[in-house]
Amino acid sequence: MLLTTAGVLVVVFLVRWIAESPTEIGQSDFVPLQVAGVIARGGQAGQLYDPVLQAHAYAAVTQGRHPGTLFYIHAPLAAVLMEPFSLAGLDAAFRLWGLAQLACLIAATVIAAWSAQARPQHRTLTAIAAGVGLAVPSTMLMLLEGQDVGLPALLLACAYAAMRRRRPAVAGALLAVAALLGKPHLFLGIAVWVLFWGDRRLIAGAIAGTAAAMLASLAAVGTAGVAGFVSALVSGRSDFP
Repeated sequence: MLLTTAGVLVVVFLVRWIAESPTEIGQSDFVPLQVAGVIARGGQAGQLYDPVLQAHAYAAVTQGRHPGTLFYIHAPLAAVLMEPFSLAGLDAAFRLWGLAQLACLIAATVIAAWSAQARPQHRTLTAIAAGVGLAVPSTMLMLLEGQDVGLPALLLACAYAAMRRRRPAVAGALLAVAALLGKPHLFLGIAVWVLFWGDRRLIAGAIAGTAAAMLASLAAVGTAGVAGFVSALVSGRSDFP
């Protein structure tokens, strides 16, 4: 019964998402991601966090549907991921991005449930927990706002699977990459856990993953872009009525 209810709720989420109007899309959290993809694809990645450039790109992407600007303050690598989506118009990119994030979220749920290695008598409970996990309001919010939740969730699930398989170094690297693909400050709690867990392999993996992600960020946006990201993250600037 619970699984059926969860499935119905997910369908309701999808129906509401499909019905989202162009005006709503133009006011969603997805717009700054699309703006970042457009800027990066246009060869201006080094100026990715320039508020003036973002404001101009924002106006062009939304075609004047909404005043103000919700500035892009995600990590540089997220802009690189958005480049293929920026080839499409805002509405089409929003739909493709939503499907991709939902697919990642479903995969994350399946991986986490499978990695739990539940006893036979507990497998039904595990399946119910996984279904309920997908049917929460945050899934609908992810779809309606075009948020980048699915990919970090998938990386977290893979990190959990690695820990269950006694591969802490791999888990640490995956956690670091997940943090540096979006908003690193949201992973501060996980960083504290990694340190207090005390496994040297987990810490070493996290350090290696951080170094790799930072090098990739430097290659993508240069030192000016990385400095701009730090400044934008600290200021948290936004001008969105």
